[in-house]
Amino acid sequence: MAKDSVGFEGPLFTNFPEASKDLCNLILDDIAAQAAVRVADQLYEPNHGFVTGNMKRSIQGRMVRDLFFRVDGLHNRSKELPYLGVQERRLKMFANTKAELQRKPQWVDDIVKSYFTEEFG
Repeated sequence: MAKDSVGFEGPLFTNFPEASKDLCNLILDDIAAQAAVRVADQLYEPNHGFVTGNMKRSIQGRMVRDLFFRVDGLHNRSKELPYLGVQERRLKMFANTKAELQRKPQWVDDIVKSYFTEEFG
């Protein structure tokens, strides 16, 4: 599976105090979780990556380090599923979700707004 990344730009993600990093990590963690759902939702029938449900269940979004998340499919939280790369080349579920994120969808704005509304009223 290709190792890709999506960048977010703007004053929230650059040149901010260290204390804001926690808020950004919370926001990115929610974006990662939603991105994982979007990847998994593309696996829905036998000819479309869903037979036993194992691959769909393995898709997860997680924080790797500060301000960096990854969406991937891990078997037992340790190593990548061996057939995940084959399905990605066929169905492009990770690439589709990455392209969606790069278009800055409304659901990302909604996540960011919800945190700012909750944090700052």
